[in-house]
Amino acid sequence: MERNRHLRKVTQVALLVALAVVVSLMFAPILVITGAMVRINASHTIAQLVPIIFGPIYGGIASGMANLIAYVIRPQGAWLWHITVLEIFCGILLGVLWKVVRIRHRFTKLLVLIFIVDMIYSTLNTLGFIMFLPAMQGMGFLVALTPRLLVAVALVVPKACVMMVLLNVYERYIARGERV
Repeated sequence: MERNRHLRKVTQVALLVALAVVVSLMFAPILVITGAMVRINASHTIAQLVPIIFGPIYGGIASGMANLIAYVIRPQGAWLWHITVLEIFCGILLGVLWKVVRIRHRFTKLLVLIFIVDMIYSTLNTLGFIMFLPAMQGMGFLVALTPRLLVAVALVVPKACVMMVLLNVYERYIARGERV
């Protein structure tokens, strides 16, 4: 019985990773805000479901795997290892925060935690770009960070709405084993 439960959990995580990869490959618009290019990665919304549903360990593994698989299927420039490490870290962080933070209303909890994790992700991602990419080393940190934070803040509510719908669908149909 325990083995079937574990197999079911791994299968569901693998399906969410596959969905995140497909979304990443199909929908990733690039915005130019104040001269800085910002890529909106819609797969984060799917990948951030895993730590909420299955916990921080599965969340970190799934986030890292989604990033690596998407890069292997369709590379968009050089592979930047710090982004994969950051994806793993943010998957673990969201899972831990979801278990630790006590906010009764689930949508409010989603908003707060997505905001926190996305601000940390944007800040560390920008810092990594400035440290590891020669083209961005002359750019000031705040100049590069500001458009990323603006996009992250603007996407908090839409991400939370999509995640709320997906969590409700998961709990209603998939977690109970019913057919959709």
